[in-house]
Amino acid sequence: MKIALIGASGQAGSRILKELSDRGHTITAIARNPDKIARLPGATAVKGDVFDKEGLAALIKGHDAVDCQDQARGRRRGDAPRELTWRSRRHLAWPIVAVIAATILVIS
Repeated sequence: MKIALIGASGQAGSRILKELSDRGHTITAIARNPDKIARLPGATAVKGDVFDKEGLAALIKGHDAVDCQDQARGRRRGDAPRELTWRSRRHLAWPIVAVIAATILVIS
């Protein structure tokens, strides 16, 4: 499965990235600072921000699933899930966004 993981360098995101890699998925690991993303098999670290609508839309296009672990600390927290949902409806083949770690791991 091709998965976009937003917030891949954070506490939860880094653990999810490892699990997805261990399970053999292809992951686009997205973070504001991609140098902090662990280098793992099947993972490609890229720079991205949940508040950059067009940039993130380009990064998630063509993926089977999106998992958002970005907490948007210090920025309008409540806006991140809404923005991500907008982008997924517009740019994914089907409008499902997995925002809870357990969900993405169970369906994979």
